[in-house]
Parts: sequence; structure tokens; C-alpha cells
Amino acid sequence: MERLTSQISPTFESMVAAVSSFSDAEFNAVPFAKSWTGGQVAEHVKLSIEGIPELFAAETAASDRDPEEKIEMVAGVFLDFDKKYESPESIVPEEKTYDRQDYLKFYKDFLRTLGELAANLDMSRICLGFEIPGFGPMTRLEFLSFVLFHTQRHVRQMENIRKALN
Repeated sequence: MERLTSQISPTFESMVAAVSSFSDAEFNAVPFAKSWTGGQVAEHVKLSIEGIPELFAAETAASDRDPEEKIEMVAGVFLDFDKKYESPESIVPEEKTYDRQDYLKFYKDFLRTLGELAANLDMSRICLGFEIPGFGPMTRLEFLSFVLFHTQRHVRQMENIRKALN
């Protein structure tokens, strides 16, 4: 568990750095055909993680298995940078202009919130309020791995978008 919780700060500091690396205009520029903008990537990640604090606070159950059992599977999906995935419709960002400052604030606040939750909750409990399709019921710790690995995947994507704009 400490291995994962120790990744919270570096992951979200990397996201803040990625967002910061864009000018306001670049944040909303399409780098190449069929690509999202940096703003759309930031919005996609926000949409995918903003409900985590509420999920962690919602009803849970004791786990009758290793609470880290699905972490390797989550890593295998989100840290395989050679694979491309279609995003679920509910977290596809709109084509619009995004305010970079809003995302800097969101990710800094989320870092603080997630760190506090991970330090103060029993991360071995299974969350009953939501399941990621294909993963089944997951512990708070496994959801934390999703948050971290999915964010890391998209930090890399934002870095690639930023490079393509130069």
C-alpha cells in the first residue's frame, strides 16, 4: 500500500506540471488530426477521478481477498502505452475552450484530498458504490491504483501533445 500512496504526490505534481507547460492558447490547440487538446485530456482525467472522494466515503464492505489483487491488472491496462482505448461516453470531454487555471486548481486540491483520504481510511475495504466495467468490485486501494495509473497515462499523453505543438 505504501508503494501506491507514495505515488500520489509525484503523479499529481506531474499532472500540474503538464498543465502548466501549456500556454492558455496551446492548452486548447489540436496538435494533429483525431487528437484531443491538452484541455480535453485534463477534463477527461478530471471527469474520471472527481467522484473518488465520494466513492471512498460511501458504503464499503470488508474484503475477503488480497486488497491489492487487481492492482497488477489495472497497471497492465493503463500503463501499456502501446494500446489505445475508447473512452466511455460519460468521460469524453466536450469540444470547447478549457481554462487552464481551473485545472491547475483542481489537480492541486485533488492531490491534497486524495492524500488525506489514503492516510485516514482503511484502503483494504471494497467500494460498493461503483465498479469500473471489466474490473468488478474493487477495494479503495485498487481504485487508488486506477486513479494513479490512469492519470500517469494521460500525463504522458499531455506531454506528447505539448511536444507536437512545437
